[in-house]
Amino acid sequence: MEDWSYRALMSWLLRGNLYGESLQRSATGFLQQMDLFHPDRVTGALEDGAVTWFMQGREIPADRMVHRRVNPVSGVVQGLSPVQMHAAAIGLQLTAGRFGLRWFQDGALPGALLTNGEVDLDQDQADKVKAKFMAGLRGRREPAVLGKGWQYNAIQVNAEESQFLQTRGYSTAECARIFGPGIAEILGYETGGSMTYANVQDRDLTLLKYAVGKWLRRLERLLSQFLLRPQYVRLNRDALLETNTVQRYLAHASALGNHWETINEVRATEDQPPVPWGDAPFTPGPAALPAAGPGPDNP
Repeated sequence: MEDWSYRALMSWLLRGNLYGESLQRSATGFLQQMDLFHPDRVTGALEDGAVTWFMQGREIPADRMVHRRVNPVSGVVQGLSPVQMHAAAIGLQLTAGRFGLRWFQDGALPGALLTNGEVDLDQDQADKVKAKFMAGLRGRREPAVLGKGWQYNAIQVNAEESQFLQTRGYSTAECARIFGPGIAEILGYETGGSMTYANVQDRDLTLLKYAVGKWLRRLERLLSQFLLRPQYVRLNRDALLETNTVQRYLAHASALGNHWETINEVRATEDQPPVPWGDAPFTPGPAALPAAGPGPDNP
């Protein structure tokens, strides 16, 4: 199950489409066995309003083909992958990288200026001066001897000042956000916002609510097709919202006090064995109740 679910999510995340062949169905039509295909090996053709599916040249009957897509587009059978939906951000990342490489390797600006404020030089004279100057530097690292009026100024462009690193970092974070808000921060990319204790605590909730949740719901709907109605699959989201020991115990106390959890359910959550008296609704004893305040019956 773990491997099958991983393959399903990878197909959606990387290609935007899940393809499989139904190997067995029940008499009522729900799935019992399904083999997943690599999404790059499946092709489809629209003929007379119906889709014909092929897996590496082998036609898959329409009644056995299972196709689940994300990011659907009108008039297109296959869905778009998250990468296709955000091609502009990726294009910016690649373009900035190539431009930065040309800037520092090929020289969008000259490396230095060799000027003479007293003599006017034509192009031939300038080329000869440059050739002699470069010959004195290449390989031998000897000092260059210049005549009257010459001045050499090196041009230094700092990578931070040229903002290529910021541009690339921002684009990389944008690419991480393709799969949902909060992904960039979890991966450690600096996004420019201040980080406090409160929003550190809320980061996991944001990740679950806006990024991971939609993929979990898709997987739940797919797995629910293997069950008799009205049964359905619900994945455990609390695994992404693990808290510290004190917060867990306070949550358990609230659930027990409001009678929607039993002792054994709490013990199962904490990996403890059940107790014989733990299946009944929990009622706090006198020691657990707060002391009564002064009143007519309690002077």
